[in-house]
Amino acid sequence: MDSPREGDVIEVEWVDSKNIEYGWDTIKSYIKKAKGACNIFSCGYLVYQDDKIVLLTHSVDKDLRTLLPCIAIPKCSITNITVLGRCDDQTHEVFVHK
Repeated sequence: MDSPREGDVIEVEWVDSKNIEYGWDTIKSYIKKAKGACNIFSCGYLVYQDDKIVLLTHSVDKDLRTLLPCIAIPKCSITNITVLGRCDDQTHEVFVHK
């Protein structure tokens, strides 16, 4: 697997916590609702990464300086990262990764 770089377009497969309905219920019912992982697939531009997080955005300017909402995904929740497009280091254009 190619290591993703800042500016690359990537798909991140990760496991999220599960939201359980709020309200009075039995313990058995809550356990049943809580079982099963929430497997999530998120795609976007890689803004930043370190040993703790991957930061993605869905919209960014050409210089990778101004962006719209980001999502910070904990590295411990990530099961796979696929590079979908490579960012050219000088022009910041993204090319389909082969």
